[in-house]
Amino acid sequence: MIIIEVAGAQVQRRKGSLSISSVLSRRNTATFDVVDVAGALVFSKGQSVNIWKTYFPPFLTLEFSGVVDLPRAVRADGITVHTLSCIGWRYLAEKRRVAKSYTATDVDDIVTDIVTDYLIPEGVTILSIAGTGLNIAEAVFNYAKASDCLDALAERVGYMWDINQDKEFYFGPRTVRPAPFGIGYADIIRDTNSFASESPKYLNRQYLRGGVDVTSLQTQNFTGDGETASFALAYPVHAEPTITVDAAAKTVGLKGVDTGKDWYWSMSDPVLQAEGIPLAGEAIVIQYYGEYPMMVVVEDATEIADRAAVEGNTGIVEDVATIPSARTVDALTDAGLARLAKYGLIGRQFRFNTWRFGLAPGDLVPITYAQHGLTGEQFLVESVEMTELAPDTYAYAVSAVEGPEIGDWTELFKSLADIKSDLMDRLDVGTAAGDILIVLASVPETIQLTEAVVEDVFACPVPAAGLFPSGGLYPC
Repeated sequence: MIIIEVAGAQVQRRKGSLSISSVLSRRNTATFDVVDVAGALVFSKGQSVNIWKTYFPPFLTLEFSGVVDLPRAVRADGITVHTLSCIGWRYLAEKRRVAKSYTATDVDDIVTDIVTDYLIPEGVTILSIAGTGLNIAEAVFNYAKASDCLDALAERVGYMWDINQDKEFYFGPRTVRPAPFGIGYADIIRDTNSFASESPKYLNRQYLRGGVDVTSLQTQNFTGDGETASFALAYPVHAEPTITVDAAAKTVGLKGVDTGKDWYWSMSDPVLQAEGIPLAGEAIVIQYYGEYPMMVVVEDATEIADRAAVEGNTGIVEDVATIPSARTVDALTDAGLARLAKYGLIGRQFRFNTWRFGLAPGDLVPITYAQHGLTGEQFLVESVEMTELAPDTYAYAVSAVEGPEIGDWTELFKSLADIKSDLMDRLDVGTAAGDILIVLASVPETIQLTEAVVEDVFACPVPAAGLFPSGGLYPC
């Protein structure tokens, strides 16, 4: 039996209309119809939803908890049917925007700060935030969704995050748990299974473009010709240069910002501008740190050899990716190794429907299915979709994976977390305006208004025993 509550009130669903989808590290969803004979019910986006299922012996299990995302209503034959599409509590992180920046801060401290400032006010409590031991040199979240910020942090360290049905926040290693039972031929509904052995994102050689790295100290010499005031360097300038003309030190300022300097420069600009034209024969010496674009390549020689044996060619499968926020070769190389660990494996996926209840995303389930050559192999349950085929009769569509692009189990999760450096580079999330994060602040202000009203009293004589109207006196 199913019990559904919307905004704290129990509603009557239309039998056979319920569908619940649970996906590992993604938002959960639910859809159902509510029968409204009187036409008096009104549903709106954001109302809380709880879906309970009763089992034998009698007990309740919370199958879904979240909010209404999209309500629709159709009136026909004197009955209103409301179709409610609902989303899980990850919605709370999707609706908030983060405007934060950090320097040399541990990942778990950043996560804690985001949760404290943006999610706890939404009613979220902290279940667990695991320490990573990793430090990010610089992180900028420029009005990005809190969910995107947490996704980026989790991906960097090979962790996962979630907000469960009790509104509890978790950030930590991707863990698996043994499934309550194994799956065999007799557990699968006839003609509902499919087996795929492919990896659309497979690669064994990864090219990665990054941001810029900084050169060693460069020295370039020029000779004035009495005509040239602009001097092009071999590299774009990274920091304020030192300039001498005939061994005399010159002052240096930023282009478009400073005035009254001898020379001007701009970051990432290779051209220096002299305030006056150096005289012919003057010796100009410029010392500076330059910038150059980074690109690295990493590969898995074993995988390349295996592919070569299968395909009869080089076996190389290449991919190019860009991580603009990477500021060092080491950070870019580590990112490439993490991508190889994630996508450098041919995976398998087994989909099936079953009547058996109990599998959930994150379960490690042994599958035996001789027709596909499976004999107790461990697959990770990626998603489970519960569908009501008939009144109180439910089938569970399960997607179980063994491979990289959808999610693998402990060894893959561990490899993603094995980042060699304990100092990670820059992380940018959100629409940035250069390197500037503008944080708007609301400042309370009190305004007091005082009004003074002066009223002129106009009195007129009232007839009395001793007062009578006359030619110049007019009573009220």
